[in-house]
Amino acid sequence: MSYLLMTWPPGQPAVEADALHAAFNGQDGWSLVLERFCLRVYVRGAAAPSVSLLPKGGVLIGQMFDRAATEAGAVAPYDLHRLGDEDGVAVARRVIDEAWGRYVLVLPVRERRPVVLREPLGALDALIWGRGDAWCVSDDVPPGLAPDDLAIDEARLADLIAEPDLASANLPLTGVTAVMPGTVVDEAGEVRRLWAPARFARTPKVDAWTAAERIPLVSRACIAALASGRGPILCEISGGLDSAIVATSLRAEGVKLGAAINFHWPQAEADERPYARAVAKTVRARLEVIASHVAPVAPDAFDEAIVARPSFNAIDPVYDGVLAQRLAQGRETALFTGQGGDAVFYQMPAPQLSLDLLARGPRRRGLMALSRRTNRSVWSLLRMGARAPVRATFPYGARHAVRPPRHPWLQDLQGVGAAKRIQIEALVANQAVFGASRRGAVAQLIHPLLSQPLVELCLSVPAAVLGGGEQDRAFVRAAFRAQLPQLVLDRQSKGDLSVFFAKGVARSLPGLRPRLLEGRLAARGLIDVAALSEIMHPEAMIWRDGSAEILCLAVLESWVRAWEARGA
Repeated sequence: MSYLLMTWPPGQPAVEADALHAAFNGQDGWSLVLERFCLRVYVRGAAAPSVSLLPKGGVLIGQMFDRAATEAGAVAPYDLHRLGDEDGVAVARRVIDEAWGRYVLVLPVRERRPVVLREPLGALDALIWGRGDAWCVSDDVPPGLAPDDLAIDEARLADLIAEPDLASANLPLTGVTAVMPGTVVDEAGEVRRLWAPARFARTPKVDAWTAAERIPLVSRACIAALASGRGPILCEISGGLDSAIVATSLRAEGVKLGAAINFHWPQAEADERPYARAVAKTVRARLEVIASHVAPVAPDAFDEAIVARPSFNAIDPVYDGVLAQRLAQGRETALFTGQGGDAVFYQMPAPQLSLDLLARGPRRRGLMALSRRTNRSVWSLLRMGARAPVRATFPYGARHAVRPPRHPWLQDLQGVGAAKRIQIEALVANQAVFGASRRGAVAQLIHPLLSQPLVELCLSVPAAVLGGGEQDRAFVRAAFRAQLPQLVLDRQSKGDLSVFFAKGVARSLPGLRPRLLEGRLAARGLIDVAALSEIMHPEAMIWRDGSAEILCLAVLESWVRAWEARGA
């Protein structure tokens, strides 16, 4: 997905903007789709977002829906005429409260840089930089349009090495302002945070009866809105609860599926075909089953998905490549997934749930159910839940590296219960699904369970309600029981791919080992080469699985090489 907006102040010749337009338009698939006074917008690729001119000036990139209609179970676009002539930040606050969607909103300001709002969950990226008398807003920094002071920010890159989840908040490039989800950058360049999960998790007050009614209603409305106005849709049915909810909701809302797709792996614990087939039968969709396999990761496997913001969304290159090829060959323009449901619906069997159960009840029954689900005694759960969690970071950063900052969503959690903090941490981790990938370059990737109204609703439900029970997400399963196949309702387990990934990384070590130990991260002194060398042996990985750390470092190594080649 690619867009680029260019604006410049009135009253003077657009020398820089015209020069950039002459060199840029029509190159590498870019095309001009909107031109107005002191404004041009370009898009590229089959997955490009829609572009709409605002009645009072400014541009909407993407889709925006009416919040009140969604909460009533209906689908309606947001009326852009409601955006008046107020200050840009005031308009942004109104949009956060009254609308939702997959969007970036750009509001013009005379003589100064534009005001840019990125929607709270971050489905579309937004970067801002200046070039001469022009300002650019885009989800990437195209060649030839980079700011003069573009460079790799080693401090922020070191933070990502230690904590990859910071990728959604920090951009390791200088000269570019990255707009974080739920924030607005005003005309002076000041970043203002308008949305954070803690606001809704701090005092969860939606009771179980209300949640059981509203979660299915809001879920289906969000899914229907994101599916509206589209052509054929490819729906990923993993066999898990979340993708089953998305697929059956699409069917319930009358959306026609082009096809459904399922990936299965050779390990028994990763083969979810029976559940996927049950869902496909329920929604009357043709299910395409693709057999994946353990394969080594090529050293340059992540070179094709390099954009300004490092992305961990293509960390399984086999899956990413096969799905990209399937989408390129098919008629579907969008892929719907159940990504994010584990966080939103509280899949995590965290010991911290015991404290919520103790405070809210039903105490004895709830604690015993959690005890059986986690195979721990009640007293062990209570003891672990009361203990302050240890903040883990990836261990292979340089020995002298400063401890990275917390993600902004995790910095102000005063008054948020321990179990709700776990849910917010899971939402932070799920930001990765909006990163760049090969499949996202050929079709729009839609993750409707990460929609603002649904996320806010589930954050407002006590963790003991969402996560209690002996079965994985028993509350949500019961809430959706009318539309889910019985096989999915009765399921007690969740697919596990950890062994599959570990074997794939172990086979990749002959190529990945020299690339990392002798690569650009090492040359810049950003990784602990000795510590990484110890783990990058198949024998060592038997005792400590470092697959995730190694793959994340491989992504960042490709990113550094690509931006160094561009002169950053």
